[in-house]
Amino acid sequence: MDRVLEEDDRLVRYGGDEFIVILPRQSKEAALTKVERMREALATTCFLDKEGINVQLSASFGLASFPEDAQDKRELLRKRTGACLRARPGEEQITISGRAEERAEPELELVDAGVG
Repeated sequence: MDRVLEEDDRLVRYGGDEFIVILPRQSKEAALTKVERMREALATTCFLDKEGINVQLSASFGLASFPEDAQDKRELLRKRTGACLRARPGEEQITISGRAEERAEPELELVDAGVG
């Protein structure tokens, strides 16, 4: 993730196997691009390689943006949680809050995402 996230970006554990990425002052489109790069980095990285174990990870992402999707932090977390719940586990999806609650499939390029 160090190769993808910038100095102001924050990756924090939210509980269990959930994390929140805070991308301040970035448009929804820029956030979607960054999340896609994060998904790709996870999918192409071998973890525990030095220990002789080849572990590969996948992730689904829910994307919500402030102030486009929410007026306060509670609503933003609720929108993010809803987007995460709509993402199908194991399918490496990025689910976007708003705009008819669309899903961004990994193989598709969204031109007008309007993220996550």
